[in-house]
Amino acid sequence: MRHATNFSRYRLIAFTLVLYGMLLAGPVKATLVDGPDGGVNATVIGADGTAYVGGDFTRWGPQTGGGAALATSNGLVNRSFPKILGTVYASVPDGAGGFYIGGSFTKVGGLARNNLAQIDVNGTVTTWNPNPNDSVNALALSGSTVYAGGNFSTLCTAPSSCNSQVAASRNYVAAIGTDGNLSTTWNPSANGTVNALAISGSTVYAGGYFSTLCTAPSSCNGQVEATRNYLAAIDTNGSLSTTWNPNANSIVYALTISGSTVYAGGDFTTLCTAPSSCNRQVEATRNSLAAIDTNGSLSTTWNPNANSTVLALTISGSTVYAGGTFTTLCTAPSSCNRQVDATRNYLAAIDTNGSLSTTWNPNASDIVSALTISGSTVYAGGNFTTLCTAPSSCNGQVAASRNYLAAIDTNGSLSTTWN
Repeated sequence: MRHATNFSRYRLIAFTLVLYGMLLAGPVKATLVDGPDGGVNATVIGADGTAYVGGDFTRWGPQTGGGAALATSNGLVNRSFPKILGTVYASVPDGAGGFYIGGSFTKVGGLARNNLAQIDVNGTVTTWNPNPNDSVNALALSGSTVYAGGNFSTLCTAPSSCNSQVAASRNYVAAIGTDGNLSTTWNPSANGTVNALAISGSTVYAGGYFSTLCTAPSSCNGQVEATRNYLAAIDTNGSLSTTWNPNANSIVYALTISGSTVYAGGDFTTLCTAPSSCNRQVEATRNSLAAIDTNGSLSTTWNPNANSTVLALTISGSTVYAGGTFTTLCTAPSSCNRQVDATRNYLAAIDTNGSLSTTWNPNASDIVSALTISGSTVYAGGNFTTLCTAPSSCNGQVAASRNYLAAIDTNGSLSTTWN
C-alpha cells in the first residue's frame, strides 16, 4: 500500500525564471551565510595576514536568507536581492521583471511580510501585502490576479486593512489583485491544503490534500460544497467546474498544462476515466503521474507509471520533465501492460505521446523536488549531490558533484558552467 507523502519534507526549493535571466531558489540543504555552512574547527593566520580556516563546512557563500536570485548564465548570486526571513515555497514572475513569492516567512528586506510578498525588478519590496495567516505553497498569475494556495485561512481584504488587521476568511486558496485587494467573488474554500496551481484560459486548476470546495462564490455563505478529491478546476469567475473531476485517490503535489492537457503528479494511484464515470466509480490505475484533458477525460495513452511520488513537473514542447522520489517508469504506454520498466532515478523526461526519453537520464543521487525550464536548460533542485555528466556516462556511472541544484540541457548533458 502506498502511503501519503509528507509534503513539508520535500518542498525545499521554489524556482521561477523572469525576463532578465535570474532564477529564484528557496533554501537548500544548508542555509548559505557570509561564511561557512558548517562548523569551523581550526584557524591560523599566515605570514601574509591571510586567515586559513578548516572545519566541517562544504562551501563559503553569501547570506541570502530563505531565497536567492541566481543568474541563469553562471549561477552567481545577486547580492542586492532582499534577504528573506523564513522559507520560500513558491514564486511567480510579476510580468515586469520582479517576483511574487510565497512561503513561510515573516520579513522580506527587513519589512514585515507574512508568507506573501512582491519584489520588483529593482529588488525593492513593494506595498503588496495580503498577509495570509499561514504558509503559501503555490502561486499562479493571470492578468491582474495572483492566485495563491497553501495552508492559510485568512488574508487582508486590502493593503490598507492590514494595518488594522481586517482579515477575510479564505480557506487554503485565494485570489488577490496585483493592486493588493482580495477578490470578493473568488472563494472556493477548499477543506484542505492546496499544493499546486496552474491556469489555462479562464480556468484555475488546483491540486492538493482537499476533498471539497464550494460550488460557486455565493454558495460558500451557505456552505454548499461539492466533492473534489485532491484535484479541482475553478473558473476565474469563482464557479467550480461540474465537468472536470478526476477524483484522485491521494495527494497531488504538482501540475503543469500544455494545450488542452493537464499533467498531474503526486502520490495517487487511481483517477476516474471520465467525468461521467466518477458517478459509477469507474477508475483507472495511474501511479503518481497522469494526463487529463481539459474536458475531464483521462488520457488512455499517457501512463508513465512511476513507482513512487512525483513532486515536480515542467513541460517544454512535447516533453514533460518529472522529479520526485521515483526510481522507475514505463518505457512506453504499451509496456506498462507488460510491466516493462526502465530505471530513472528521481528525474525523467516523458514525451507527450507517453514514451520515456532514452537520452535524458541525469540519474540524480537523491530526491528532486523542484523543476523549471528556460530555453534548452532544465533547472533542478532537491536533495541530490551528484548527477550523470551526459546520457552515455550513466552506463559507466560517471557522475559529477552537484549539491542540491543543477542545470541539465534538454539533450541530457549536465551543464559545466552552472554549479
